Amino acid sequence: MLSVRQEARLFGRGRMTLLPTKNRSVLVYLREMGQDVVLVINNLSDRTESVTVDLARFRNCVPVELFDKNPFPPIRNARFHFTLSPYGFFWLELRPPGHSPRLPRRPASSEGYPHRRLGETGEDPVSNAGERSSPDSAGRKPRSRKRASSGRKGSP
Repeated sequence: MLSVRQEARLFGRGRMTLLPTKNRSVLVYLREMGQDVVLVINNLSDRTESVTVDLARFRNCVPVELFDKNPFPPIRNARFHFTLSPYGFFWLELRPPGHSPRLPRRPASSEGYPHRRLGETGEDPVSNAGERSSPDSAGRKPRSRKRASSGRKGSP
């Protein structure tokens, strides 16, 4: 979070404008510096909250999440609706029309992820599912079904 905040210089230096909402549990404001604009939406409640924000000034802009650079749909209507988890927040850069965000490259299924096709090993993955052991239990003896005695050692 701190690295994202340091990258976006306007958090500490930009102009701050509070945006009115009908939900008193959600704080919404803009941070602006030059052409850069970040929309900040904070849920101050311990409950899921929804809020509608008037973003008519930013029609056709693309909100892009600052943490993972994931773009939201472009702002088409004056009012934009958000739902936030308890104490959740959004930091959204509002990119002007024509400034298309670069989408993160997703790895193909064979890059960096081990995978096997069903039936490759000759075993039935469903019937053996309960028999697989975790790395923690490797080399251990199977548990006995006997209950341990509740008495202390050395007591009659």
